[in-house]
Amino acid sequence: MFIKELILTNFKNYSSQNFSFVDGLNFLVGNNGAGKTNVLDAVHVLCFTKSHFNHVDSDLIRYGNDFFRVEAMYSNGESDRQVSVSLLKGKKKNIVLDGKSYKKFSDHIGVLPCVMIAPGDQVIITGGSEERRKLFDSTLSQSDKSYLLALLSYNEVLEQRNAFLKQSSKKPQEIDMALLSIYDEGLVSYGEQLFEKRKHAMLEIADLFQFYYEKLAQKDEHVTIHYSSQLIDQDLRTLLQQQLPKDLILEYTSKGLHKDDLKILIDNNAAKKFASQGQQKSFLMAIKLALLIYISRRNNTKPIFLIDDLFDKLDFDRCKNLIEIIQEKEFGQIFLTDTDMERIKKLFAHSVKKARIYLVDENEAELMH
Repeated sequence: MFIKELILTNFKNYSSQNFSFVDGLNFLVGNNGAGKTNVLDAVHVLCFTKSHFNHVDSDLIRYGNDFFRVEAMYSNGESDRQVSVSLLKGKKKNIVLDGKSYKKFSDHIGVLPCVMIAPGDQVIITGGSEERRKLFDSTLSQSDKSYLLALLSYNEVLEQRNAFLKQSSKKPQEIDMALLSIYDEGLVSYGEQLFEKRKHAMLEIADLFQFYYEKLAQKDEHVTIHYSSQLIDQDLRTLLQQQLPKDLILEYTSKGLHKDDLKILIDNNAAKKFASQGQQKSFLMAIKLALLIYISRRNNTKPIFLIDDLFDKLDFDRCKNLIEIIQEKEFGQIFLTDTDMERIKKLFAHSVKKARIYLVDENEAELMH
């Protein structure tokens, strides 16, 4: 799986820009603010139908214009396909694959699998469970359509149950137990599916995480990652019943799959508290590598890997180790950004094979290699 051509029109800082890429390493080099990250985000939009950074789609439109369009020609290993995402102000976003618009955007997830790492993703290590859970969900949704459908259904029922709890909290003595039971059974049905899939996926991901951390760090540090869920010790139906009095006070569902987490440890201590910034960046990179390989094995295709600000809190030796890792046969097309051309040339001296370099400056990109 790799993008051959990318065309940006009125996307963020680009008025009109065409790129051609190789099925290998693609470097975007330039000063901060030049627009390197925006190219990676355009690829993210094509893969996930949304930006990695902007929550409001209209914010992707270049200032002074009323629409944006991102288009790509890509190969899935068997044939060339064309995908585009566009938005006209005041209208609904449009996603088109080979000339046919999607009715449901969720149908596109997994068609063009992708994993992205950006400096702000450090919150996955240091922040709360929601960030890690989103990452886990994104991975499994790209590799298992039934997981995505169960997740969407679980979240829909959860939203309905929370609205019911908020309304019922005003008159708890008149609560409609029959309706509550319907919501509970929905959460149990979809929740059990998600729990089993998360539990089994984590067995493989944990081994991959440890393997790639050791290759990146080249140090004797004991690191682990494991799946944490309230359902490990108790079934969801019982949890919901036991927590009902508290949930009515809180006006939301306080127990369930939406509270799951991934616990990351170094020498049996929480990484978010005891790891250095360099270690945390290595953890993050190892997690992303593990998730990418997990998707690759499930989809029987190589996802696109987007690495923004390669040297952010990662020393040269670990970057060199990373470059060597991602040139192994299990990896496909890679996009990387950096601010220093000389640093990239040094990496080329360490057995970089198939690669392309764009110099990004003043909202334009020039092919250098």
